Amino acid sequence: MARPKGAQPQRDVRRFLLAEAVEERRRYGSTDLAVWRELSRPIEQLESGQVYVLRRFELPDDHPMRFGDPSALLVLGADDVLRVADQHGGRARSGGAGG
Repeated sequence: MARPKGAQPQRDVRRFLLAEAVEERRRYGSTDLAVWRELSRPIEQLESGQVYVLRRFELPDDHPMRFGDPSALLVLGADDVLRVADQHGGRARSGGAGG
């Protein structure tokens, strides 16, 4: 799926991820109610603007942060800013010394 064009590329990432999650639930969620519920969790997080942890390979093909280790964790913050996650628990790495 191509990333929507617009003036707010980080929000476009959230919309892209939401569209992908909705499609995945449509495709696989009808097999079982428990599967539907599990596949609804990322949709709820993305729709409500919550922090969302993802793998680099989930980004749109044309996103500059897609390049690198495909299994690396990223965090899409509630502020719709995409950050590299730390190695412990998926929280975003803060900048600065000792951070």
